[in-house]
Amino acid sequence: MFLTALLFSLMPQGLDAEISLNAIDQEYFEAFTQTAMKNLQRETPREEPFVYKGQKSVVIPKSIHPTFYGAYDWHSAVHNHWLLVRLIRTNPTFDQAEVREFLDQQFSQKNLDKEAEFFHNLDNAGYEEPYGWAWLLFLAAELRDWDDKDAAIWSSRLEPLEKNIVNLFSGYIQIIPTPNRIGAHQNTAFSLSLFLDYARSAQNHALEKSIIQRAKDFYLDDINYPFAYDSSVENFLSPGLCEADLMRRALPPKEFSNWLSDFFPGLEEGKLDDLLKPAKAYAFIDPYIVYSAGLNFSKAWALEGIVRALPNADPRITPLLDSAILHRATAMDFAVTGVFLGDHWLPSFAVYLLSDAGI
Repeated sequence: MFLTALLFSLMPQGLDAEISLNAIDQEYFEAFTQTAMKNLQRETPREEPFVYKGQKSVVIPKSIHPTFYGAYDWHSAVHNHWLLVRLIRTNPTFDQAEVREFLDQQFSQKNLDKEAEFFHNLDNAGYEEPYGWAWLLFLAAELRDWDDKDAAIWSSRLEPLEKNIVNLFSGYIQIIPTPNRIGAHQNTAFSLSLFLDYARSAQNHALEKSIIQRAKDFYLDDINYPFAYDSSVENFLSPGLCEADLMRRALPPKEFSNWLSDFFPGLEEGKLDDLLKPAKAYAFIDPYIVYSAGLNFSKAWALEGIVRALPNADPRITPLLDSAILHRATAMDFAVTGVFLGDHWLPSFAVYLLSDAGI
């Protein structure tokens, strides 16, 4: 287990808050990239959310997912690729040759065309909705936003799959009647946050408008969040903080500040102790209990995002920022552990946090 290396400063100045992100040093860079590449070449154990339709429906994952076949499941494979792209994009001084060569093989046109073909089958239309879709589009945005020759090539190769997912999501967002408020993959607010970041990156204004409207439909009237019910042993997301993290993206700053007052009343007086305390992370003995380790990462980045959306001198900044620092420090003890149950996804959450990906 790596020691926490948090070489950053936090300035409680609302929208002007700065977080100097120096936590990805050489040791972390190598640990994260090597772990991710190992994950992505590991075909088993593997979880596939298929409906069994007879012997012909049983397939070897790599035969239908030649790029995203490793790391236990499709969405984890997707965000392990995002991790690698994000790291070499944001850390240009480190040796990138091995990672670039690996990504070029993974992102071959043949492989990505096969991935896109999978979603043409109507039987697979709901595969990995919405969480896996959100990470795929987040990966697409990462590549598009990077001014790099290799990234431009990989982005072009990914485009057919990207378009398939955009089309699926565009239909999905219009028909879901109510949001899913659990603290795991199906949480609507977290996926909408990634989708909204993607839409803005792609300058897809129609999609952006649609997401913002659905966010308002689902959450604008929410008040008095029951923070005592926020935690669960199988949560890797905080439903309450995910919702607030989405709404700070969807609303203008002043409107968000007012909404937050109604959603988290009493925050200035420190009445949200349960929400602001890090979760106790458990041993890696169960794929669901390990979620507690990831919960601290996701709470940390949501707290930091909320802080940056608040006006200068807002009294809520201090308790939120204090909590964010504590969550970050607690989470980093589980960034890389050497145990596959955690390592197939926790490094991605660490990189999302440390590289400020959601801001």
